[in-house]
Amino acid sequence: MKKFLLSLILIALIVCNIFLLVKIRDGSEIIGTVQSDDTSSSSAPSSVSSEASDISSESQQDTAEVQSNSEVSSDYSEKLHMPLEFPEAFEDHSSAKIGDEIGNYAANAYNGGYAVLYDKKVYYIDMRSSNYLYFCRNNLSQYSYINKINSMYINVYQNNIFYVNQSDGTLWTRPVSKNSHKQIGQMRAVCPVAVNGYIYYVSPPDENSMCGDIRRLNISDYTDEKISPDGYVCENIIPCGEFILFVSVGKEDKSICVLNTATSEVTPLYNGDVSDINFSNGSLWFVRHLGSSDEICRVDAGSDEIKAVTAATKIDNLIVANGYAFYIVSDSDSAAKCVRIAVDGNTPEVIYKDKNKVISSFNIMGGFIYFEISDAKKIRRLVPGKTSVTILP
Repeated sequence: MKKFLLSLILIALIVCNIFLLVKIRDGSEIIGTVQSDDTSSSSAPSSVSSEASDISSESQQDTAEVQSNSEVSSDYSEKLHMPLEFPEAFEDHSSAKIGDEIGNYAANAYNGGYAVLYDKKVYYIDMRSSNYLYFCRNNLSQYSYINKINSMYINVYQNNIFYVNQSDGTLWTRPVSKNSHKQIGQMRAVCPVAVNGYIYYVSPPDENSMCGDIRRLNISDYTDEKISPDGYVCENIIPCGEFILFVSVGKEDKSICVLNTATSEVTPLYNGDVSDINFSNGSLWFVRHLGSSDEICRVDAGSDEIKAVTAATKIDNLIVANGYAFYIVSDSDSAAKCVRIAVDGNTPEVIYKDKNKVISSFNIMGGFIYFEISDAKKIRRLVPGKTSVTILP
């Protein structure tokens, strides 16, 4: 009998040690029962944890606060230099398939490009392991690392993974199903977007800058060319057919411009303190900084009228996708909030807030929001409208 009791105690101690090791590996507390947010599968790995967002108990108060500060400036009316009209070649590649597939999206790239969905797999940067590239299934099972290279700005295109190797800042690639890496670019690259047979990117002069020349690399033969005219310092590019929307950074001001890649002609659309340009369903979106507040603005196709949609003390990381404008608001308190507003609406709602952490950036694809918070070094996934947040393995 004593031997039997000792055996039970020994088994219990082993189980407890295994549980503690799992907690240490994940680096976080497991809160409640893990629930997969992918309806295609009911299983999830034991190392995936979930957490409750603050919005579960404070959503009405947070949303009311954001709404009270969202009134736009009625006496600040401006127009574009010309109506937003482009030839048929101006295709909306920037938001193509963002809702259900690859996520090679210019706004995602501008916000770090650290997660891509391709062939029912999520490719992502694991910030706990020196930014190694990992993948897992969309139900967050069967995860594994792909490379042990400090990576950023992931794109998946034609069964190949493209990324920036942060050790030298250049473009690299590897097949999705083969462990073979190679360098394909010689210039420093930020915010690359793979579309239409090319990788379009900004080439800054050094690692501390996000601005520079616009270049494109041919994916078939890896030839590389500068396509922005001399004298322009560019950021925040959106490739669209033969045209590229971008922000031109001057010594004293900024301007939204359109580059015709066939003629190298640049057409200014708007001058002002702007950032986070998006092009979605024929409309141009951007954040306008007014000094004491920021406004999200949109210009519809065929119009030159700038419509102020909503406002806040500080707005960052605007991404327009899936019928909403998603963004981060920093208002009266220290907790940044992830907010969305319908593209045809005027009422913002808070979809995530962490009292103790700052949301540094996020990506959107496949109906999910992938985001990182300060000091956590983990990517989290949220379904808009739900309060459960899943931590990627």
